[in-house]
Amino acid sequence: MVRRHYKCRRTGRSRKMNILEDITIYAEISVKDINLTNRSKYIKKAKSKFDSYDSRIWIKGRFHKLLKNEPVEFDVCGFDELTGGYVVVHKGHRFDVINGKYEMLTAIIISKNGHFVEMMNEPLRILQYDMIVNNIPSEIKVMSGFRNIHRRAVEAVEQGARRVVYYINFDDDMEMFKRFNNVYKTIVGIEEIWYVKNGKLFYFNKK
Repeated sequence: MVRRHYKCRRTGRSRKMNILEDITIYAEISVKDINLTNRSKYIKKAKSKFDSYDSRIWIKGRFHKLLKNEPVEFDVCGFDELTGGYVVVHKGHRFDVINGKYEMLTAIIISKNGHFVEMMNEPLRILQYDMIVNNIPSEIKVMSGFRNIHRRAVEAVEQGARRVVYYINFDDDMEMFKRFNNVYKTIVGIEEIWYVKNGKLFYFNKK
């Protein structure tokens, strides 16, 4: 499959960041449900976490401080000042030529809902989920119809994802919900189903 790279803004590396307290758990909570004082503190910490990507390197699933002259591994794509969500993209992430724009749009919409999105390194010939969202391995599947919803979820599990995020390009919600329920019932490994439709993010709960 032919893939391409998206260009994101790259930040500087001059400022050194201390190890931050893990605030990822709060990304699962709507920022609207946090009181104003704590919301301000949360967004400030989220921004520091976002800014620190230009001074850290990804090695075997963990961040480490960059040594002098080491290249930056992540490009910074966007921080939402209202929700504290953000998108960063590993330089080794490969966007599909046809569906890459939907993958990037999905990541941006997720971040605008207050979530932390890291688009992952995707080495050739290695199965890899697209992103980590709030520390949960997640895979984006672009759908132009409902028939392959189940098969795409199977692929997501094979790629190591625990959450599948569907980008929906069709208008049959009843059949879509039916298929989502079937994914929960029959595929071990999928813990959550999210979907993006008409520019909005939705969370489909188990029934």
